[in-house]
Amino acid sequence: MYSQKLNYLTYESLINTLELSEYALKTGDYEKTGKYVDEINQYPKGIINNKPKLEIRILILNGDLNRVTGFLDTSFYYYQKALMISQKNHFIKEEILINIKLCEFYRLYGVYDKANYHIIEAEKLSKELTHLNDSLMAYLYNRYAALPTSVDSSIFFTNKSNYYAKKSGTKEIIASNLNNLGMLYRYKGVDTAYKYFSEAVLIWRELNMKQDLLNTLVNITALYYDTQNYKKAIENADILYKEIGKIENTYAFEVYCKLKQLSFYQLGCFDSAYYYQKLMYECIVNRASENQNIKINNLVAKIELENKKQIL
Repeated sequence: MYSQKLNYLTYESLINTLELSEYALKTGDYEKTGKYVDEINQYPKGIINNKPKLEIRILILNGDLNRVTGFLDTSFYYYQKALMISQKNHFIKEEILINIKLCEFYRLYGVYDKANYHIIEAEKLSKELTHLNDSLMAYLYNRYAALPTSVDSSIFFTNKSNYYAKKSGTKEIIASNLNNLGMLYRYKGVDTAYKYFSEAVLIWRELNMKQDLLNTLVNITALYYDTQNYKKAIENADILYKEIGKIENTYAFEVYCKLKQLSFYQLGCFDSAYYYQKLMYECIVNRASENQNIKINNLVAKIELENKKQIL
């Protein structure tokens, strides 16, 4: 009896830690997610025996964390293992989810034929179920829309995703769709693209999803640079910078430096352009070194000093 009670308490503790890790991942706190995942992986294996759905959930979490932190080979291993367990147990919903994850994995790699294969597999599987979670369908078509294809096709899938996202109240998918629409309309009209991006920003802030917020702010800055509104690009780069200060994101930091460098160059402010070029290379070198956790604070201090000198 005591052993059963202990196992139950341990199981409840595992579920609690798993939920905390999933939330930390969703809000972009990868350091905290990593700590939770390490804790989860140390639980006795007996806890998940005969609980394949729990094992799949943990494998997906490990796959997601490794994907967003750049360890793609390890991420692929976890996704494939989760897929095999899903197929063995005929868990169609889980199989659909993992195929969507693998689509995103290959999209990041630029292997679009395999990305297309997995999203088509997910769609085929969805037709085997009479009732499928609306939020999962929203996620499926959101990833479909993100694949390289015609603008009309992307808009079609985005609208389809929005239908299910609004039906299920899945705000993060609605925000992602708004971001996608901003990308699709950026060459058709700055005001329309900015409207979509701005609406996405409001939802990301509401949901405290910092990494997604940074990505959309990068898109807004790039929008103004691409349309040769360099002062607006610098202005929005500074908004991006304030958010970078709240979370370590070396990619966003590099993009921030690059966009500032290019914008200052176009405005003829060559000293400032050269400064941000040096800062960007320093960021790249630090990221490529053995210690990949770049010390953002050191670079932030330099930016604060430079911002005081800049007069446009």
